[in-house]
Order: sequence, then structure tokens, then C-alpha cells
Amino acid sequence: MIRMHYSVYPGDPKRMRTWSSDIATATQEAMMQNGIKQLNTPLKVHAIFVLPRAKHMPKSREHHLTAPGSFALAGIVREGLKGILYPSTREGTITQIIVEKTLGGPCQDIEIIMDIDEVGR
Repeated sequence: MIRMHYSVYPGDPKRMRTWSSDIATATQEAMMQNGIKQLNTPLKVHAIFVLPRAKHMPKSREHHLTAPGSFALAGIVREGLKGILYPSTREGTITQIIVEKTLGGPCQDIEIIMDIDEVGR
């Protein structure tokens, strides 16, 4: 698993491209770590976004219920994977994808944890 840290959520498209390019780099590193050499095998992608807990948020709350939503975060992951895992028009090798959105500590940086592996491993 590869970890990346950011101080703010990229609300505008230019910043989102930065996250996407970092996800591309992290994906390449994860592929090397997991020994993935061929891209014609079923692959699973796991992305965890650890978002900071607001100071006023009760500690009993377990989930991040505000923006960005998981679909927006999945879109960032998808953009990062284009050209790395698959040509932009064919993404059939990805058969499993998990995008998690969870809470970190107060004032914590945003953390993205990426992993990719072959299905069944």
C-alpha cells in the first residue's frame, strides 16, 4: 500500500489533477511492490481516503458524511489510473474496486492509501 498526504481537499479541477497524477505514481509503485507485470489479468484496486475530523465533530461519529462523496473520490482514482492500468478507452482488467472514505484525527492532513493487486491474491 502506498500512502500520500495532502493538507487540503482539491475542490478545483487543477488540484484534482495533482491528486490524479499522484495516484498514477502510487499505482505504479504498488504494482512493482506486488509484482504485477502483466496487465491482462483481473485486478483489484483499493483506495482509502482518510479525511480530517472537524474540531466540533463528536468523537462518537465514525463516518465522514460531508463532501467529497465517495463517487467524486472514485472519479479521482479513475482519472489517475487512465494510461497506467489501461488505455483510456478500455478498463476491463479492473474487476474489483473499493473506495473508502473514513475519518482521521482533528487537524490531520488528508491521507490517500492506494493498493492494487491481482484478484485472488
